[in-house]
Order: sequence, then C-alpha cells, then structure tokens
Amino acid sequence: MLLDDFKSLAILLRWLGPWADEEQAPDCLRNDLFVPNDDEPDLKIWVYKPTHGRIRGAYLIGPGLHFKGAQHPKLDRFSRILAQGGNLVFSPFITDYENLQIRPQTYSPFKKAFRALQNHPELPANTKPGLFSISFGCWLTLQLASDPDVAHDIGSCLVFGGYGDFEEAVQFATTGKLLGKKTIHFDPLGLPVVFLQLLEAVQNQPQDSGPLIGAWKEYVYQTWDQGDDMKKYGKNIPIAHTLLETLPPDSQELFLVGCGLHENSEKIVKETLERFDSSHFELRPRFKHIRCPTFVIHGTDDDVIPYTQAQILADALPSHIHKETHLTGLYGHSTQENRSLWSLTKDVSKEFKTMVKILDLLNRGGRL
Repeated sequence: MLLDDFKSLAILLRWLGPWADEEQAPDCLRNDLFVPNDDEPDLKIWVYKPTHGRIRGAYLIGPGLHFKGAQHPKLDRFSRILAQGGNLVFSPFITDYENLQIRPQTYSPFKKAFRALQNHPELPANTKPGLFSISFGCWLTLQLASDPDVAHDIGSCLVFGGYGDFEEAVQFATTGKLLGKKTIHFDPLGLPVVFLQLLEAVQNQPQDSGPLIGAWKEYVYQTWDQGDDMKKYGKNIPIAHTLLETLPPDSQELFLVGCGLHENSEKIVKETLERFDSSHFELRPRFKHIRCPTFVIHGTDDDVIPYTQAQILADALPSHIHKETHLTGLYGHSTQENRSLWSLTKDVSKEFKTMVKILDLLNRGGRL
C-alpha cells in the first residue's frame, strides 16, 4: 500500500511540478460516457482510467467557466495525470459553462455526473469519490458537497482558485482592486463573462440582446488563451473594435462597457451589482451541510480570482469538518506558470513543502 502511494505521488510530482512540460501529458485510457439528462440532450462525460496498475480512487472534475470545457487541453492534461496516478476520473461537459452563462439549473447535470461515477462498475469498493474544481468550477463542487442528498457520499473536496464572495470577485475582475488593499495585476479579458452573468440587471439593454451576447462571446473566443501579450499590450482592442462594427448602434456602447473599454465600465459594474440578485452564486449559507474534508488551494499570482478569496472561502467552511488552506506561488489561475521553483520565492524550501503537501492531498483525496 505504501509503495502504491509513493508511486502515485511520484506521478503527480513528475507531471505537476515546476519542472514539467505543460505541452506533454501521460498516456491514459479515455472514453465517452453518455448519461440521461431529463429533457435535455444526454450529458457527455469523458472517463479517464490509468493504462497500467489498478484503480485506487476516483475524482469528479468541476471545470472552470471556459468555452472549451472538458476539451480544454490543460483540463484534459490534468485529468490524464490524475488517472495515471491511479484514479477513475469523470470530466463532464457542462453545457452552460461552455456557453459562459451559469444558471441555477446548471447544477443538475453535475449532480447526475456524480451519481454516474458512484454507479460506475470500476469505482473501487468502499471508496467515496473526491471532487476537484478549478476557478468557478467551485460553484459546482461546493454546491454538490453542500447537497444533503450526497454530502455523506463524498470523500473530499479540493477547491483550486475558487471564490468565496461573488461580489468581491466580480469587483476584482473589473478593477483589480482588493478590499482594503492596493490594486494588483489582474486579467481584464474576463469582464465580458461577468456581464453575461449580470445581464438581467444591466440597464439600457438593446431590444434584442442576442447580437450583443454573441459579440461578447466572440470577443472571448478570440482573446482567451492567447498568451500574456493579449493582456499587456492592448492586442484585444482592435478585436473589440472590429466586433463593434458588426453591432447595431443601440448595442455598441454596452459592448465596450462589457469589454472594459469604456470610461464608465467600473461605475456601471458597481451599479449593476447593486441591482443583481446574486443569491444563486452565494454558496456560503449552504456550507453547514458539508461533511467531507475540504481543502482550499490558491495561487498567489492568480489574476482572475485573487488569492484573498481563499481565506474568505475557508472562513465560511463549517467547524465540524477537517479543512486546510494552502497558498502557493507555483501555480497561477490555471497553469504551472512555466517558472522554476528557484525564481518564485526566497524561501524555496517552504514553497517546495507546500507543493508536496498539495500534491499529497490530491493523491489521497480521491480514495478516502
């Protein structure tokens, strides 16, 4: 058993340490699973299994809010690494997440994915699956962990880069400002997705909002995953103005506001938040139902959801569960940052120990 643990941890260290090449991934077995989804099309799930050795644990992945969903190369790579570490991994295609708009009913297919994992014939006996989420995927995993129907069936919940306070997270995405702290580096390209969530509360909407929604999404398709140059050097601006020309006049100003390219963007976001009913994004009141160990992990250089959200989230977790919080400089919002361990911090030893602790939690979290 100890030898298996060591081998699994070694695989995670090999592929998720700062020495790893993010363009490469281990081999694994992957197949499609389709699960009935009420009146909606069947829920598609990518199921990953190790190529060698027995399955010792299981994970359900809560994806980030990204149009590529389970097909995102980085998420696919991560799922392969988890599988090669001895896990049965379920990575569901959550349609609303791929459409960049979260609704209250978006949770339902994720719960169905968990039930399918529970019933999978290769789930090891007496194993409670773990949950792992990236960024806004915490809205799925923490809701599942807080669901009285299944809370006792979950082995652990690992939240990477999640939010604790929705409104504060939105304000950061708009301004880069932390409450009580100075402005820090942030990614301005996520603002259209914020507006897609707040749309019902936005004033002066055009009579037909379809073209506006389509333009915001197209802006995201063309600017995300394009490297830091898109954020730093204004390469997003020509893209925005090209799309602006395709919109009717009554949508153009609001489009620029939603791209953060209007002088009143910050003011309008603040006013919209005051009108917006964010109750379905607010998960903290439900945390009393969580039963599993919960681990909050955040990159200190996260430029989408700030690291300060980790403490907000951790403070809201109930006292009756085991919980841990870990901050690290090795990982950004969804990447390993391609930096050496030595360049990250003066206290290399502390950073290395934190990395090993996080990967050990990941190693054990799927087989509690």
